Amino acid sequence: METFEGRVAVITGAASGIGLAYAQLLGGLGMHLVLADIEVGALQAARDSIGDHAASVSTVVCDVSDGSSVSALADATFDTHHTVHLLCNNAGVSVTRSLITATTADWQWMLGVNVWGVIHGIQSFVPRMIERGEPGHVVNTCSIASWTVMPGYGMYSATKHATAAISEALLGDLQAAGAAIGVTAVCPSLVRTRLFSADRNRPEDLRDDPGTDGPSSSDEQDRIDAITDGIQTPADVAAVMLEGVRADQLWVFPNRDRLDFVRQRFDRILS
Repeated sequence: METFEGRVAVITGAASGIGLAYAQLLGGLGMHLVLADIEVGALQAARDSIGDHAASVSTVVCDVSDGSSVSALADATFDTHHTVHLLCNNAGVSVTRSLITATTADWQWMLGVNVWGVIHGIQSFVPRMIERGEPGHVVNTCSIASWTVMPGYGMYSATKHATAAISEALLGDLQAAGAAIGVTAVCPSLVRTRLFSADRNRPEDLRDDPGTDGPSSSDEQDRIDAITDGIQTPADVAAVMLEGVRADQLWVFPNRDRLDFVRQRFDRILS
């Protein structure tokens, strides 16, 4: 996909972090933007931050873990624009917790947003994109955690491993169908976002059980903020994403110096 001006982009998790950076960059290229997020106030602020740079900006409150909510997002988008060229399945959450003490609620929330959110995006948008017959692209925000595993981040790694597998399989299925739609899986390392305080949007029925171990979200967010100060920003990730879409690359690693961790893991696997 090389032409962006006047085309339509849908971005989930668009109210902050990498999703907002995607929106600001793509808006600057003259795209029509449909911004989706569960956080109402931040979603409106995101729209205001883009202003008149985009061809148009609309917002839809959407819970990507709910298939009917994503289906409604697709309906609203196609009703307004009649097509979609760029789908960014970006919404994501994280819980820092040992798998030994992780709760069912932890797993349900993480899988619901990080994995089912991508599945729902594909189901609701891709068949209709194929039907339109126009060139397009799907961007899935994966992670270096799609390729590495660390204690305390097992749930997050599991969901991002799944997203990477879904991305690769989707590309093969699109090619087999003869669709002019590419796939890019963006795999950043640590980026200065609010990912680790995502439980501000966690549903009440999936809240932590009392006494669960692990750092509080605010403590973990403070720790991540400290170690990411001055390193890669969401805007940096967005720029690399755009390069990947233009070049029709499946795998994009914004923090390529972190690939040593991936190589070390695969060396252990293959030894």
